[in-house]
Amino acid sequence: MTPTDPAPARAPRPSGWYLPYVCLAVVGMYLASAAGRMNPPRQPFDLEAFARIPVVEGGRVKPLDSAIRLYMRSISGREEYIDLKGDRQPAIKWYLEVLASSREEKSSVYKYKVFRIDNEQVLTELKLAPNADLRYSVEEIGKSINVVLKTASVTAQKRQAGQKVSLYETKMSELASRLQLFMNLARFRGLDQQSNALLLLPPQTDDTKWTSLGDYRDNALRDALLAAMNKLRELLPDARINALTADEAIQLIGPVEGIDPARLSAEQKAEFLTSVQERLKISPALIPDEERREWVETALPLLPQADQSAVRSYLRSEGEARLVADPVAAAWQGMVTAYRENKPDEFNRIVAEYHAKYLDHVSPRDKAAVRVETGYNRFAPFYYCTVLYGMVFLLAAAGLIASASEKPAWGAALQKSAGWVLYATVLVHTAALIVRMYVMDRPFVFVTNLYSSAVFIGWGCVVLGLVLERIFRIGIGNAVAGVLGLATTIVAHNLATDDTLEMMQAVLDTNFWLATHVTTVTLGYTATFFAGFLGAVYVLLQCATVVKDGFTSPQPPSLGGLLSFGAAAAGIVGVPMILLWFFCTAAAAKFEWFHPNIPLVILVVAGGAAAFYAGGLLFLKAGDTAVDANGKPLATGQLPAAAKPLAGMALDAEKGKVLGQMIYGVVCFATLLSFVGTVLGGIWADQSWGRFWGWDPKENGAVLIVLWNALILHARWCGMVKTRGVAVLALFGNVICAWSWFGTNQLGIGLHAYGFDTRLADGCTNFWLSQLLIMGLGLIPARFWASATRRRTEVPVVAVAATTAPAAGPTVVKKKAKKR
Repeated sequence: MTPTDPAPARAPRPSGWYLPYVCLAVVGMYLASAAGRMNPPRQPFDLEAFARIPVVEGGRVKPLDSAIRLYMRSISGREEYIDLKGDRQPAIKWYLEVLASSREEKSSVYKYKVFRIDNEQVLTELKLAPNADLRYSVEEIGKSINVVLKTASVTAQKRQAGQKVSLYETKMSELASRLQLFMNLARFRGLDQQSNALLLLPPQTDDTKWTSLGDYRDNALRDALLAAMNKLRELLPDARINALTADEAIQLIGPVEGIDPARLSAEQKAEFLTSVQERLKISPALIPDEERREWVETALPLLPQADQSAVRSYLRSEGEARLVADPVAAAWQGMVTAYRENKPDEFNRIVAEYHAKYLDHVSPRDKAAVRVETGYNRFAPFYYCTVLYGMVFLLAAAGLIASASEKPAWGAALQKSAGWVLYATVLVHTAALIVRMYVMDRPFVFVTNLYSSAVFIGWGCVVLGLVLERIFRIGIGNAVAGVLGLATTIVAHNLATDDTLEMMQAVLDTNFWLATHVTTVTLGYTATFFAGFLGAVYVLLQCATVVKDGFTSPQPPSLGGLLSFGAAAAGIVGVPMILLWFFCTAAAAKFEWFHPNIPLVILVVAGGAAAFYAGGLLFLKAGDTAVDANGKPLATGQLPAAAKPLAGMALDAEKGKVLGQMIYGVVCFATLLSFVGTVLGGIWADQSWGRFWGWDPKENGAVLIVLWNALILHARWCGMVKTRGVAVLALFGNVICAWSWFGTNQLGIGLHAYGFDTRLADGCTNFWLSQLLIMGLGLIPARFWASATRRRTEVPVVAVAATTAPAAGPTVVKKKAKKR
């Protein structure tokens, strides 16, 4: 090449080459916005430092932020609230508002719409107008509070008697519990159920423990009230009580107790006088705590006005003095007072002083874990993973459709984009799991409750999808990884009603077995689910093959052919509709990304379009002659335009072989992990109790998974089933796996009798029905999709001699396929 020769032309870049870079940039900006939430502004009030205050809740040391997020999820279903200006505010600010609230001054916290009520009958009984947000304020609910308390009381009595409780009564009881939690929070308490108290006062010496600020304040106010009662008794001698007349008692004390003098007879007045005198002569120390306030209100009217003021002033000063007798309790009181009086500098100073002076006896490890957990809460990694997995699924699905529509360049670009986004997402997912292990101080322990099992199974499915895509590179690994990552994070979000980092039960509190048995069994669940979803993909591609063969077959339509064709067309649009329903309802009901009615609109529109498409395919198939887009008759064996994307996705011998290898390999992996995990569980039980766990439903569910996967392998090895049979059997593995994962917990018996939730029971039922439906589609007779197993019989052969080669190009020579 000489300097004068022109430079070689640069090959044009393929269509969509820039798409992976754009997608990765979008993901980077999205995650950067999430990271920005980890360091919120600290002015005027340093809520970030306040949120990092260590407390004990649920038996473990955690940041105050975690405890309050849990409480707000319990009340509102989310971790933020909307203030009176329409701005979103964090849960920790709402907690400060609750602590600083005053019933007498009608604080704004009583007007915040934070109580979720989604039952129409409850709304009707409380005379509340339905709203799109489904949330209501204490002020709105308070107008019918007696209805709530009465219904909750009746419900509790029914449960004690073993009677059936209606949905309305259950929802009313839940609302009463949330209102009680709200009142507890205002008194520096928490759920306070099953010894699960909120402990706000850290130890100040090596031999002291965490204590409840609520208990401390109640004791302080009780002692102050007793001191005031003793002082009042000194000002009210027996002589004054004995000199009391019936008319005087009714005049002074009657209004306090709601007595109407006009309705009392002389005998009743005498009885009232005697009752009052007997109560007032009782020693204050012998009066039960719950009756002391009433005693004071009864005795005060008998004193001169000056003495009444003195007693009230004494009670107030004693209460204030006792509340701040402990320096840590005084710091809490100072923070609340500074916030109530809108003194941010004072508030920030006290919070900083609290961190510096009163946490010396909290271990350095707990302090570090609290800081990490606070950042974890703010970043909310699994929330962002949910969005990113949805993005992966859409990109991968679009890539498969583009490739099927004879746009290979765009298909490759979309698949590459899906892969890059998936790698970025799995890094975030992995980091989140590592942070959870660090906070719990449990190395290599990924699963401790149902929530953690969901996020770990999701991670395992995604990693397995990446590995399979790396090996086979057909786009299906990315698609299945995306849909399973999305589904499991949505399931986890639904399970996040309690502390997701909760302490383990004592019988299960062993790192070695949690890291071996539980992790291995859960990975067995992971592989079983992945194999089942690969089976669903195989069935969908099989349905596409039925449609393709239906159009290309030279035989006239038969009844069986039309029925199979219709089932396949319905399956092709029906299965995506099931996924769309699941994702839309989750987006509206749990994530609240849009109005609750929008999913219905989306489903109606998408369902109508899907039905029109499937019906159109069936109409074209049933017609005597197919036509193209211009209405012209098609030649025999030619596909109409509407069916060409499905034909591109249809199975062929090579694609079916690859999918079969993927399913078979994952089932082998699932069998190994499930078997090893179940055996390890038996060894753990034998070491703990000297026996296997017997007929515990959870353990039997694990054994069922082993047996079913073994059945699939034996059926294949014995020639009873081939690729289609393995795919259909793997689908039923999803049913068994879901039963073992969630179904056994709904029985309420055995060691694993936890996590009962009617939503989980309904979700399991819906999932099982969907898997059985797909299995039914997989049973379409093989003669209606025979092209999936037919080998190509034409191979291109280029002429050897250029002189004899025709000018038109390579010659195509038909050869008979070898029998195999």
